[in-house]
Formats: sequence, structure tokens, C-alpha cells
Amino acid sequence: MLCPYCISDITDAAAVCATCQRDLFLLRPLQQKLTELEKKMQDAHPERNAALDARIAELEDRLSQRDVDAPRPLNLLVSAKRGKSGLTALVSAVSRVFIQCPYCTAIIKAAAQVCPKCQRDLFLIKPLQQKIADLRQELQDSSPERQALLEAHVAALEGKLEQHEIAASHSIAGRKSAKKDRYWISALIAAVVSLALLLTAHGLIVIHFDLKPLYLRIASLLIPLPFGFALYVWYPRRFWHSTLMALLVACSAVLGMSAVTGYVDKVPVMPENLREWREFFEYAASITFSFVTGLLLGKLRYRKSRKPARPSRAAVYLAKLIAKDEYGESGTQKLVANITGISTVAAPAVSGVVAVYSGIKAVIGGG
Repeated sequence: MLCPYCISDITDAAAVCATCQRDLFLLRPLQQKLTELEKKMQDAHPERNAALDARIAELEDRLSQRDVDAPRPLNLLVSAKRGKSGLTALVSAVSRVFIQCPYCTAIIKAAAQVCPKCQRDLFLIKPLQQKIADLRQELQDSSPERQALLEAHVAALEGKLEQHEIAASHSIAGRKSAKKDRYWISALIAAVVSLALLLTAHGLIVIHFDLKPLYLRIASLLIPLPFGFALYVWYPRRFWHSTLMALLVACSAVLGMSAVTGYVDKVPVMPENLREWREFFEYAASITFSFVTGLLLGKLRYRKSRKPARPSRAAVYLAKLIAKDEYGESGTQKLVANITGISTVAAPAVSGVVAVYSGIKAVIGGG
């Protein structure tokens, strides 16, 4: 073999180099230990435990984002990888400044290459000791025991995350179901109250005070409006459900008014000719469009109080048809925003005009 100091040939059993007279009794066992550790490292699989460490970090991060307490590490062998205690950190800091001479065991500075007590060389011993310590740590991190602990910890974290996700999905489903139930209750209350107010207005204006039908039509335009506004502000994703409910309320109100009039005046309840059917549907349409106007006003109020809404497909398509190539993408986006804003403001106005027209046309025309 070769002397690690002067690179001269020496025997395997030599404790001192015959050429440079350097001691080999401590260096040779270290070299042998290093060779053994390197051989063991070839049979180890540190990448598997590294992957498990990364998986644990990922799961703990996901759990921390959900404000869920992660399971504690199963063993100090696992927790040692996650961080050092204060005492361990202090010992590590001291070891970076002072070390023990491997020959005379005196405490010397870590940067020393020669022991000031025994005058032994350390420039080969120290790198070997550091490399042996690193290999031991890698072997410990790659050991089957630690791998089993890491796998158990990963399983515990995955189980905890799965339980949380199941609980979260149940909670979301429960909130959606509760919100859906609240909508139907609110819609039923709005339908019953608005229907009662419409029938009450009919009874007072037409039956009790015998006023002109125009006053009843005006009341029929004003009564549904606030109910539509409130329903959209509270439940903005239920526009079409609320519109269908408004149509049912309008038809029920007109039928109820016809029934009261038929009972008092002893006339048929249902329309008997095409003109009466047309008036029936126009009156029902007037009440429906009044309710829809309230919905659209609620929509306008809702959008102003929140971030800009996503433009509709119709607005985007219309903008692409109108926009010229020279304006580019920014011109199209600006046009889409203008079309969306105009349509949002114009929709309740158009609906209100339709409601007024269909409600008082027959009364004014008949007068």
C-alpha cells in the first residue's frame, strides 16, 4: 500500500511510514472504516427516503394551509430530520469552533492542521473524520428503519388530509344545501306576500272603493318590484328560478282577481273570448316583467358592489363583429366592457318599459 503522507510503498501491517516516519495507527483504521461505509452506501437507497421527506413536507404544507394540526413525528429519528433542538444546535456550534485531538484528546481549535500539544498532523485525519460522519448520517437517513418510520408518517398525514377533505366536502355540500333551502323559503315567502298584496290591492281598489282599473295596474307594477330586487341581492345565482316564480305568482294573481270579480259580479271567472285572453296574458306579463325589473335592478346593484363581472358570450361575440383589426385586442376588450355596461343598465329599463306598456295598454286603450 502507499503512505497517505509521502506516497511511498509501505507494508499493510506498518504502523509508521519507514520513509517519512509518520504515524499510521489512527489513519489506517479511519481509511478502513471509510471504505466500509462507502460500500454500505452503494447498497443503500437514499433517494427513497429523500422522496418520503419531500412528501411529508408537501403534506404538512397542505395541512397547514387548511389550519389542521399535522400528526407529530413518530420517532426522534424522524423529528431529527425536521430540525435540531436548542441543545443540539449549541453543541453543533461549539464543534465548529473547537474539536478534540484524535491523538492526545486535547481540546484544540477546529481550524488547526497540527495539534499544538502533541504536534501531530491533522490535515488528513480531519477530512476523513468529516467524511465518515457525513456517510454515517446518510446511512442513518437511508436506513430501512427510518424508511419504515417515514412511510408510517406519510400514511398518517395522508389519512389526516383525506379526513379533512371529506369533512370539508361535507361542509361545503351542507352549506350549499342550506343555502338552497333558504332560497326556496325566501322565494315562497316573497311569492305568498306579493300575491297577498296584489289580491288585497285588487279588493280595495276595484271591489271596495270602485276606483278606475288604472290604479290597480299601477299598484300591480309597484308591488312585485321590491321583491324581485331583494331576491336577486340575496340570491344572485337564482335569476331564472325567481323569474319562473314571478310568472307563477302573476298567473295566480290574475286568476285570483278574476275569481273575486266573478264571485262579486256574478260573471265567468275564465276569459270567454280572444280579447279577454289577450288581456289576461298582458296583465300577467305586466306583473311578471315588474318582478323581472326588480331582479335586474338587484343585478345592477349587486355588480356595482363587487368586482367587474365576467362579460357574457353574446357581448364578446358582438364586440368581435364590430371591432376593427386596427384597434387590436385592447380595442375589443374595451368594446366588450362598454357593451356589458350598457346592457346591464339598459336591461332593467327595457323590462320596466315592457311592464308598463303591457300593464296599462289595455286600460288606456279601453278608455
